[in-house]
Amino acid sequence: MFSLNLLSKQQKKETRFEIYNHVLLHIGIAVLLVGIMFLALLAPTFIFLYFQKADLIRLLDVEKESPENARLKAAEESINASNRIVQFLQRSETDIRRTLPFVAEIYRISDGLVAISKFEYSLTNKKIALGGNAKVVKDFLAFKDALAGSSYVLEVVSPPENVVRLQNVVFTLDITLK
Repeated sequence: MFSLNLLSKQQKKETRFEIYNHVLLHIGIAVLLVGIMFLALLAPTFIFLYFQKADLIRLLDVEKESPENARLKAAEESINASNRIVQFLQRSETDIRRTLPFVAEIYRISDGLVAISKFEYSLTNKKIALGGNAKVVKDFLAFKDALAGSSYVLEVVSPPENVVRLQNVVFTLDITLK
């Protein structure tokens, strides 16, 4: 078939331009109508959610100020403090288990020789400070020598004041563990 077009080039151009113009105008109108439709459908939901959010924020502020919440916060802080203590005790448990045999040995050695009234142990530098009293200086010296001979002890430091009295000896010892 023949296609005959009697329009000039300029008129053909203008016609194409008019067709494109109409198509773009229809597409624009369709997009605008769809946008208006979405806006009409979503606007009530948006407004509802906006006011609901404001109400929820207000309710949350009221709840934060309630006495029950204050009690819950205090209970939570107490639980957190207890958890920190338990964690510390769990970390220290291995050190305590390691020193328990030595503590038992100190009390076994002291039986009948001296009375221990002070026992301080430092986990960080493995030092023990002992204090107590003995009936006679001979018992104190036997206790000190037995401690020095223990397989757990690196060094026993006894100040000179410990051997000044011959009876009712009040002593302090600084012990360094291996």
